[in-house]
Amino acid sequence: YFQNAVDQRPKIAQTHYELGRAQLANQEPTQAMASFQRCLDLNPEFAPAHYQKGDLFLKAGQRSAAAEAYQATLRLAPDFAAAHDKLGILAVMRNQLGEGYRHFRQAVELAPDNGMFRHNLARCLTQRKQYDSAAKEYRRSLQIENSAAAAEELIWILATCPDSTVRNGREAVAVGERFLS
Repeated sequence: YFQNAVDQRPKIAQTHYELGRAQLANQEPTQAMASFQRCLDLNPEFAPAHYQKGDLFLKAGQRSAAAEAYQATLRLAPDFAAAHDKLGILAVMRNQLGEGYRHFRQAVELAPDNGMFRHNLARCLTQRKQYDSAAKEYRRSLQIENSAAAAEELIWILATCPDSTVRNGREAVAVGERFLS
């Protein structure tokens, strides 16, 4: 369908973008990358195409290219929460926890009901040894979506945290019973 749309309207960026998304769904990343690039050739300010290219670069292990694509996304669409989240992931991968925290915090502020963004923020807070704040974000994440990974990480903090004001064995058991049974 989208290939026909591109054939009929080859100079409309949106059709190339939609073709690229269809190619992603069909697990054709090379073709999708070409479609997203054609979209950007026609409209360099099409932020979602930059973001999709970032995801493809990230999956291919090309972290610098991914970061550039996500930064381009944010230059064009500063409120693109998912681009902040991905830049946070890349920063944490480089052990740049402060930068990661800032991007995760921005993603959560832009999309407060996204459990994955909160989960990523909580992981970063844990790595920064901000256990109380991490536990709060894990709890908020679990209020939004039932994630076994978030539950397990919250249980770990509650059961083993070196900060006795955060450690709470009873809550750890309750979280396990609620989310993992």
